[in-house]
Amino acid sequence: MIRFSCLARVTSGGPPGSAPVLGLAFALAVLLQTTGALARPQESPDKPPPFALEIRHQPLTEKIPEDGPEARGDRAWSQRARGFARSGQIDPAPTDEAIAAYEAALTADPDNLRIFAKLIEAVYFKGDYVARARDDKKVLFERQVELAARMVAVADRKAGVENPDTIDPEDRARLLRNVPGAIDAHLWASIGWGMWGMTHPRVSSLAKGVANKIRDHGRMMRMIDERFDHGAALRLLGRFHSETPRVILITGYIDREQALRMLREANRISKDDPKNLVFLADAILRHEPESMAEAVGLLCEASRFTPDPGQLIEHTRMVDQARSMLAGLETVCP
Repeated sequence: MIRFSCLARVTSGGPPGSAPVLGLAFALAVLLQTTGALARPQESPDKPPPFALEIRHQPLTEKIPEDGPEARGDRAWSQRARGFARSGQIDPAPTDEAIAAYEAALTADPDNLRIFAKLIEAVYFKGDYVARARDDKKVLFERQVELAARMVAVADRKAGVENPDTIDPEDRARLLRNVPGAIDAHLWASIGWGMWGMTHPRVSSLAKGVANKIRDHGRMMRMIDERFDHGAALRLLGRFHSETPRVILITGYIDREQALRMLREANRISKDDPKNLVFLADAILRHEPESMAEAVGLLCEASRFTPDPGQLIEHTRMVDQARSMLAGLETVCP
């Protein structure tokens, strides 16, 4: 939600020499890394740290059969950080087990947006955190894009959107607000295209219009609910405008001032996600160096952030990144 530039690429585990498309812009899947699919069961504090416990948007409340594949996936997924606090290593087995279970659950219930979100998140996690070979990552992110496109189509159908290409975006967002999980579809579509762009040749990404896809799904998220997941839409769009190079006739709309406004607004919405702190600090250092003191303060705050047990791996990565950036600035926090 991450892997590029001084913010993420260093800790992404990406293959040597892998280059993001259109510069660092498509590293912005890290932007969100808002793992947390719909309605996962809570675990007691004394168990191995579960993940994705927060319910995103208009939670689905129907009971999940304990002996069904979705529940099996949830149990596996809740174990994905076992041993991480001790070793700093991620055991791939729980993620693989979760993916297999969620695939089975989606086959049995192909229009269930909650299951879509869980499966896509697990596929994304495997691609970003577990896989090491570029070809393995490429396959996983292609799968994520395909699943997210299906999820978006299901959300549109449930909302009564007959033609998403011709309907006014505001009208589409108004309809999607009534569909639990619709905003997750656009979240995972945006992240998926960002990661797709990082693992495919530049010419392929240009042909696919990857930059516009990331932007458009982010805009739809913002229209549905800009406060969702600690200001995820503002965080994504702000990061997008901060890192994407301006290319005439392709990304000429990129606006650095807008990047700073959006990232500051995301940080006002919530300081409970260290990405808000780190991404704003990075944008300030890039585009408003006269405010370096503000950036340092944000990085110091992020470096002291206590990871949520429900997002231990993601938060730890961002805390480490903040500390790395401070070291690069040769700055010591008070």
